[in-house]
Amino acid sequence: MATAGLDDDSLQQLRSRATQLLLKEDWKEYIAVCSLILAAGCKDRRVLCSALAHRADARARLGDAPGALADCDAALAADPAHPGALLSKGAVLRGLGRYARAAECFRAALAVSGTDEVRELIEQCRRLEAQARSGAVDLSEWVLAGFSGKCPDLAEHVGPVEVRRSAHGGRGVFAAKNIEAGATLVVSKAVAIGRGVLPDAADSCEKMVVWKDFVDKVLDAAEKCPRTASLIYTLSTGEESEDELPVPDMAQFKQDPEDLDDGMPTATASAQKVTLDVDKILKVLDVNCLTEDAAPSTNLLGSNGVVNCGVGLWILPAFINHSCHPNARRTHVGDHAIVHASRDIKAGEEITFAYFDVLTPVSKRREAARAWGFECQCDRCKFEAGDAILGQELARLENDLVDGGGDMGALVVRLEEKMRKSMVKERRKAFLRASFWSAYSALFDSDKLVRKWGRRVPGEAAVAESVSGAIGGNECVLRATLRGADNGNGCGNRLEVEDKVVRIGRATYGKTELFMKSPMEEAHAMPVTSFFPLAGIHKLIAIFLVGLSWILVHKWSLRNQKGPRSWPIIGATVEQLKNYYRMHDWLVEYLSKHRTVTVDMPFTSYTYIADPVNVEHVLKTNFTNYPKGEVYRSYMDVLLGDGIFNADGEMWRKQRKTASFEFASKNLRDFSTVVFREYSLKLSSILDQACKAGRVVDMQELFMRMTLDSICKVGFGVEIGTLSPDLPENSFAQAFDAANIIVTLRFIDPLWRLKKFLHVGSEALLEQSMKLVDDFTYSVIRRRKAEIVQARASGKQEKIKHDILSRFIELGEAGDEGSSFGDDKSLRDVVLNFVIAGRDTTATTLSWFTYMAMTHPAVAEKLRHELTAFEAERPREEGVELVAGDGEESFAARVAQFASLLSYDGLGKLVYLHACVTETLRLYPAVPQDPKGVLEDDVLPDGTKVRAGGMVTYVPYSMGRMEYNWGPDAASFRPERWLNDDGAFRNASPFKFTAFQAGPRICLGKDSAYLQMKMALAILFRFYRFDLVENHPVKYRMMTILSMAHGLKVRVSASV
Repeated sequence: MATAGLDDDSLQQLRSRATQLLLKEDWKEYIAVCSLILAAGCKDRRVLCSALAHRADARARLGDAPGALADCDAALAADPAHPGALLSKGAVLRGLGRYARAAECFRAALAVSGTDEVRELIEQCRRLEAQARSGAVDLSEWVLAGFSGKCPDLAEHVGPVEVRRSAHGGRGVFAAKNIEAGATLVVSKAVAIGRGVLPDAADSCEKMVVWKDFVDKVLDAAEKCPRTASLIYTLSTGEESEDELPVPDMAQFKQDPEDLDDGMPTATASAQKVTLDVDKILKVLDVNCLTEDAAPSTNLLGSNGVVNCGVGLWILPAFINHSCHPNARRTHVGDHAIVHASRDIKAGEEITFAYFDVLTPVSKRREAARAWGFECQCDRCKFEAGDAILGQELARLENDLVDGGGDMGALVVRLEEKMRKSMVKERRKAFLRASFWSAYSALFDSDKLVRKWGRRVPGEAAVAESVSGAIGGNECVLRATLRGADNGNGCGNRLEVEDKVVRIGRATYGKTELFMKSPMEEAHAMPVTSFFPLAGIHKLIAIFLVGLSWILVHKWSLRNQKGPRSWPIIGATVEQLKNYYRMHDWLVEYLSKHRTVTVDMPFTSYTYIADPVNVEHVLKTNFTNYPKGEVYRSYMDVLLGDGIFNADGEMWRKQRKTASFEFASKNLRDFSTVVFREYSLKLSSILDQACKAGRVVDMQELFMRMTLDSICKVGFGVEIGTLSPDLPENSFAQAFDAANIIVTLRFIDPLWRLKKFLHVGSEALLEQSMKLVDDFTYSVIRRRKAEIVQARASGKQEKIKHDILSRFIELGEAGDEGSSFGDDKSLRDVVLNFVIAGRDTTATTLSWFTYMAMTHPAVAEKLRHELTAFEAERPREEGVELVAGDGEESFAARVAQFASLLSYDGLGKLVYLHACVTETLRLYPAVPQDPKGVLEDDVLPDGTKVRAGGMVTYVPYSMGRMEYNWGPDAASFRPERWLNDDGAFRNASPFKFTAFQAGPRICLGKDSAYLQMKMALAILFRFYRFDLVENHPVKYRMMTILSMAHGLKVRVSASV
């Protein structure tokens, strides 16, 4: 049926024309065609409403919300249930932030013609209304998709902020209350956005095309909406004096989601004409526009430069001032700018974000600020530009950074050394690290530079966390934290790492669900049908009753169990994971109440024992029932092979018999004494240089180097030189450390066998590391065999070395029954087992000894008194004349002479030193736990039942702290407990003091370990004093060996 004034053909032509314009998105012409249809005097209500709804859509696209609402109301006046008009009005109201009113329109449309799309629109309005009130923005899917695809729907929101006068001049946005990192401060929709990509060499005409298009959009938005125009006029033109700038009421920026008339144009407002001050608006745009990217360069529009991504005007964010030490960050999502706290913000603190890249030196930031037309007066810029002590060095470092041709690792080391020597505080260190971030990034991106300089600079994750404290959250900082965490580079334990990642993640992207939900919360939120998609109600009831019965039976079976809370299937996994990084102290808490504790785990159970009676039963009385076990052997085989620490049964007995004879030999003891003295003196020389330079040293690292060099000399007869003055890296040492760490990780990695099969991940690295270790070891074995053959051929038997490798080669060649050392593989296993036993354990004990001496000065002084008395008395016994003088050479000679007095017999006279070492081992045993497999069901002396296939672990760390073992002062460091009234050393039962195991597997290297530790400690504590670096954390790392998680950073001074 034709409309009045239009025949059917004309109407059809107009409809076809409208469809073409719709496809072209030519909205102005589309409105004109719809207006022609309406002007023809249409009497068909259906055609009239459709034309009005379509014109409303087009007007909404052009930003004419009042006109769009007028068309919708006219259509609904003709047909209150017209679905197109209802949907159009709902869309316009949603665009205006009137989500409750929009949802009403969508519900009415749903009642007429319900579809899933309309239901989704209603749900969307519900989410947006909640978001507008709370500011809770969820960008999870968008972030995980790499910021691509459909932008999330966002609602405008103003958080706890207010506009005030700024101390730096003009106005600023301030926190109205305390705000935590990640909280949403502002979600603001742009008045207009201009987008386009220009070449770097774009001429002025190309720039003006984008600029003119953007300005036209702003003027059009201001003309159509008086409220928008008034908001634009609140912004500065850059020409007013500070007193002339009014402080706007925050009510102008906040909208009531349910109030359509709250400052917004109504349908009648479309007829009103607003007189615009175009010149003023142009000046406002030149000063207040922001580029779209959150960390823009100086490529801006207008007088500020060029646009490469987009430019827009966001009213409230335009009041936020710049700082190179920002506490907020803005992210652009579609036409919205989200400003969230990138650090914790205190009430009354000014909110700032970066207008340009602030991960650059101060000179570059100043250039960028001037391009914006201001001088940055933040704390960071004032410090970097005004520090007279650092100024010249920073300028040189900036020049080297800009040149980019030098060694960035050397540049970073220079900066870190300068900050240390100038005693720069942590906050200012963060500023400087942020300024030279590109150098740190270049260092950590290069494996070669990390190997060369890594030990002289903080770890990547530590630097990233420091920088995040200066500039807040940032993608590159978050990436560096994650990478440093993967590398174990300065991150601490797993929980600490997760906390850092979550905090920096929230500071970078805001409090999205990505950084709020844990997998356990996800599982709890999953509906039952996710687990039982086909289950009927009767099946669910049956499952519930079976589950309830199982829980009750399980609870009854554990009624007398002493240990952490256990659940069906998962056992005590939750509590054990919760306490994983304090596991040793967690066990102390339980074992102090119950001498035996059972911890149920999936498919097995662990029984922890601290009572010497039970320990003797496991390690001696029923020794054969508690071997290492096949599981342990499978984990450690690649590194330990068939060596004594990985063997069981007859193989272990043969090796034990042969090795015990060799370790008791005087030749090996004398050779070890010479080697231990040599490397103790090398360590003393390095500490002497540290004293003179005032340099902080990591004693744990130095002890690790000393023991590795010593053990390789005693075990291989080779010098690997990690304790040389320049502390070089060594490929064998690095590969050996990597292999040791990865093998330990097998105990908690359920996928290690799959990784090994596929040659990927940690197992691929383990394979590479073991190739280096084995290549080095086998080459030494072949060379040593050749040397022995040559010495015998020349009749010079005395030239055969006394290292362990040489001794076992001779045993293998002799073909003694049961020696089993005839092939290179067996020799390799012997040597590597010895290296593992003698390196980390000794170095760890030396580190804890040094820490205890620093924290117990009375013990340290008593020890020095013993050493001084020994130095005075021993020469008279030996008939040696002491070196005199105070020069550098005489000091070195005096240390060497003192070391020469430290023979095996001489060290035996240092009883208090022996007591101090033993007391350290009591509280900080090198091996804090030692698990044993259970072959057959057994009952421990205290009545505890253990099942075949389970594990029994005796816990030296806990045993040393039990009052029922050591009395009420068990937790105290008191070496005197090891001395009789006459001062003689008093031994304790090996089943009570288990630092060296007990029973048939008692440590063969016990005397050798005491010898090396006492040699090094006697020299160090006679001639040096140690002071712990302020605020340096000292805690253990969860590994097989009780090493320190963060090393032992100390300052060294001479004690003569």
